[in-house]
Parts: sequence; structure tokens; C-alpha cells
Amino acid sequence: MTPLRSLRPWVPALICALAVLETPAAARADGLSPLAEGPAGPYSVAVLATPSPLTTGASRWDVIVRPAPPRDAVTLVLRLTPEHSPPAPERVEVALSPVPRAPGRWSGDTALQTEGPWRGEAWVRSKGSTDVLHFTVDVARARSSLEQHGLAIALAPLGVLCFGLHQWRVHRRPSRGSAEKHRASRSA
Repeated sequence: MTPLRSLRPWVPALICALAVLETPAAARADGLSPLAEGPAGPYSVAVLATPSPLTTGASRWDVIVRPAPPRDAVTLVLRLTPEHSPPAPERVEVALSPVPRAPGRWSGDTALQTEGPWRGEAWVRSKGSTDVLHFTVDVARARSSLEQHGLAIALAPLGVLCFGLHQWRVHRRPSRGSAEKHRASRSA
């Protein structure tokens, strides 16, 4: 048995395993990941964000308040500030709006330009009181599409190469010696 033939059953499994391992986490599960949970006055507040892990560029932020207050009774403000910033901090205030048919949930989009640790504050204002949930989050540099999918892009030519190798082995002409042995075994 040739070394290539002994590996043949494992090739499809290896290709599938590499494809799954190379798939970015955002493509496998596009759920919101909780960044912070805690009390803010009489409410329990959870701050969620996507993509997970957070990277520079566009991001979606959700704040969930429990028990769900009436929409008019609560104002939510989400502020983000990079910890390592120039003297004038690049503060980002996420414009949150209530999510229809989701009581107690506010959502908003923003873009984070600086990588590194960020400080966050979720302000909950209700009935004359203001309460804050403090949290920190790490923002990584966004990877280019080639960095994210490099191996997955290489799998297509690898598949074509495997198919070509298979076709070459199946359709190659047998050598003269093996053809004579084949005829001799059939006539016997």
C-alpha cells in the first residue's frame, strides 16, 4: 500500500476540519455577547455587543433593562471612552432607541476607531434618579478579509488539485508489464 493511499480516507475529514476551524466566529454564531451585567438602581442592566470579539469599525450595542420599565419612564445613555487616548478623549455616545416588540431592550449602532481597552458607562435615568453601570471592554484590530478567510480561500484550489490527482491515477495508462500480467491472469 502506497503512503498516499493510506491517507486517502482521512483527506475529506481533514479538509472539513480545516474549513470549520478557519471559519470566523462571527460566521459560526452571530449572537450578541454579554459584556456587562449588574444593578443600576432598581433595575438589572445587561450590555451586549456584536461582533464578538469586538473589533474596530462598526458595532451594534444592545442594553437590556429588567424588570422592563415603561419606555417613557426610562432614558438610557451608553458612553464609551478609550482608556489610552490622547489628552482629548475620543468619547463615543451610542444613540440608543427602544426595540419594537422587545420590552426593556434598547439598541444602537456606532463605530469604534481605536483598538485597546475601553471604559463603558450605561446610564439609566428614571423618576429623578440616575444610576450607572460601569464596565470595560477590549477592542481588537479588525482583520482584513484575506486574514480572516485565507485558509478557506486556499481550500478550493486544494480540492481541484485532489480531484486532478484522483483523475490522473484513475485514468492513467497502465504500463506494458502490468497490462501483460492482467491479460495473463484473465486467460488463466
